[in-house]
Amino acid sequence: MGSPRQSRALGRAGARLADGAGRPSAAIPACAPPSAPARAAWPWPPPG
Repeated sequence: MGSPRQSRALGRAGARLADGAGRPSAAIPACAPPSAPARAAWPWPPPG
């Protein structure tokens, strides 16, 4: 993917999403990630 830091941030976001929504981290929806570091590593701006 990107840098190790990005991978870690996205992995953390995916794990948190999987926790809250019951989805695997591979199916991260196209919405704003929950944490600021993950938001900074997101390839697109969060909607709203």
